Amino acid sequence: MEIICVDDGSRDGSGALAAEYARHDSRIRVFHTPPRGIVAALNQGITLSRAEFVARMDADDITHRDRFALQVKALEREREVAVVASRVRSFPRSATRRGMREYLAWSNQVLEPESVAREILIECPVVHPSVMVRKRALVEVGGYRQGEFPEDYDLWLRMHRRGYRFRKLPQVLHAWREREERLTRTHPMYARRRFIDLKAEHVAKTLETGRSVVIVGAGVVGKPLARALLRHGVQLSAFLDLNPRKIGKKIHGIPVLHAAEALRFRGALYLAAVSARLQRDVVRGELKRLGLVEGEDFLCAV
Repeated sequence: MEIICVDDGSRDGSGALAAEYARHDSRIRVFHTPPRGIVAALNQGITLSRAEFVARMDADDITHRDRFALQVKALEREREVAVVASRVRSFPRSATRRGMREYLAWSNQVLEPESVAREILIECPVVHPSVMVRKRALVEVGGYRQGEFPEDYDLWLRMHRRGYRFRKLPQVLHAWREREERLTRTHPMYARRRFIDLKAEHVAKTLETGRSVVIVGAGVVGKPLARALLRHGVQLSAFLDLNPRKIGKKIHGIPVLHAAEALRFRGALYLAAVSARLQRDVVRGELKRLGLVEGEDFLCAV
């Protein structure tokens, strides 16, 4: 095992502290660089790593002593799986907001490769600092990509497009520290619209030539998703909705039709874009009742 510390221009003495540990433990390798940001630091860590598997962790989190051993066993056991994460808890409880609690409650139920593939457009399916990944898979997709978007979700979507599979261990093996200054709370690259744009890019890159999209839900999620899809050149056939005040109107030039007309668009990809989890489950159930197959005919996009 090796521990690679990329000191990305720190000013709090942590680089010197890491170097001191490295002097007494040959497993620790420290590399000091000017401040370049998390993507450059992560990619340098991948390049410098010599192992078959690469584990990710934030410096202020707490991970279970058995986490890495269990993840290695899982990767050795399932050769077709490229990413192994675990269930995660957040701490301290006083700093954990409702949105984070709801996200982890959802994420901690998405365990099997099939469920990760099914849910990957809803939200980031694995907690970034809880993962262990095959290095060859990271190299094959080009590592992390620099841009104004969440670097982890972008990576998972690109790996998913390449056919790599994800698994999450059922144990809670990582504790994710919550604090007000976390980048996911403060940096614009983690804003909701950035996630929506990545979803739209993913749909555009996986959509068969000539296939159009129908968005189920013409509300606060469906409209920005439609805007992003149009930017990526996706053809939209219609919105489907139940709100009588929206039906018969156009949004971004796309007609809003009653949900009862869903089967008019056989062959299109249906994207369920409703804002609440309970609504999502209702829409998912209704699309299945109509004979549409999740993963082939429709996807839940939020």
